[in-house]
Order: sequence, then C-alpha cells, then structure tokens
Amino acid sequence: MLGNIFRESGVVSRISNTAQNELMNIITIFLGVTVGATASGEVFLSPQTIGIIILGLFIAQSLVLYVVEGMLPVPFIAPGAKLGLANLITVIALYALPRKRDVCLILLVRIILATAFGGGINAFLYSVAGAAFSLGAMMVLQKTGKCSIIGVSTAGGIFHNLGQVIVASLVVENIKIMLYLPILAVAGTGTGILIGITAIFTLRHLKRLPIYRRMQEENQAIN
Repeated sequence: MLGNIFRESGVVSRISNTAQNELMNIITIFLGVTVGATASGEVFLSPQTIGIIILGLFIAQSLVLYVVEGMLPVPFIAPGAKLGLANLITVIALYALPRKRDVCLILLVRIILATAFGGGINAFLYSVAGAAFSLGAMMVLQKTGKCSIIGVSTAGGIFHNLGQVIVASLVVENIKIMLYLPILAVAGTGTGILIGITAIFTLRHLKRLPIYRRMQEENQAIN
C-alpha cells in the first residue's frame, strides 16, 4: 500500500523505483533467509501447509481459466452460453480433494476474485447461482457413485445454465428468458462432456503424484 502511495503521488519517483525494485529484492532475500533458517521441514511441510498450497493452486488455475475464457471470441448460439473452462478445476477438485468444503471454498474465492477483477453485482449473482446449482448437482451425483466423471460434469454444465437463467428471469422480471433454457442445456451438455473428458485425463496424470495418493487416503479415511 505504501508503494502505491509513492507511485501515485508522482513526486517521489526515485523512492517509488527503489521500493519496487532494490528494496523489494532485499526484503525478499531477508525473508527467504530468515524463514529458511528458522522453519524446519516438519513444520513447513505439514499437512495444513500443503493443503493451503494446493487450494491456492486450484484457485489460481480456476481464475486463469476464467479470464482466458473471457478473452476467447467463441461464437455461441445463445447469449450467456460459455465453454465453462473454470468448471474443469471444480470437477478435478471434486474428485481429488478429500473435503467437499474445500471445493466450495475454491469456487467461492474464484467467483469473488473474478467479480473484483471485472464484473458487477449482476455478474456476481449469475456466477453464484450457476455455481450453486452446478456444484450441488455434481456433488449429489458423485455421492451416488452411479455416474461417471463425464456424466457428473455434464450435469454440472446443464445445472449451471439453469441457475443463471433463473436469476436472469428474476433480474429482468421476464419469464420468457426461460425459453433459452433448452438451447443452453444443449450447449451445457456439449461443454460438460468436453470438460469431463479433460478431467479424466488430468486426474489420470495426477494419480502418479505422491501427494494425490495421500489426498485419496485422507478422502477414504473421511468417508
């Protein structure tokens, strides 16, 4: 925050450059040396720390996919239909992470950050409604154990569009918007299948990592 004040004031350019470069590098070196010298491996690499790192990676990847999706000029047959790339991380987290509350946390933080980077209250409402419907449907189907990853992902795509259409009809106070639902359901089915196939290949590679096997052991212990 202090660095922003230096920069925006426009009258202490030398201090601003120092704070952004030399001073920041010095602070980083001191932090690295002091933390590295005082923190033992058992403390730094505890399950809680590893869990925080994993959650951060999932949130970052989800946010990046959301931003990239917004830049893609993909023509769709109905307004509001998207590829749903960020849902890929949700599907992977649903099957990889031991606690479902962590999946909810990833989704909620991604929506908040995406709204902060670019979006208003309407975009937030659409995202929350779509995410709630989508994640709820996927969690129920996954819990039954009778649906494949592709089926779970497809249901997530359909229910995501359902939640957004319901909110849109309430916002504009026009029930006729529900007429878009069959078209959006078709689009959600297609994107859901693609997301499910991609999630299968990603999880197949994750299984080779020791950290993934550890998370699966925790998942079995919780269940």
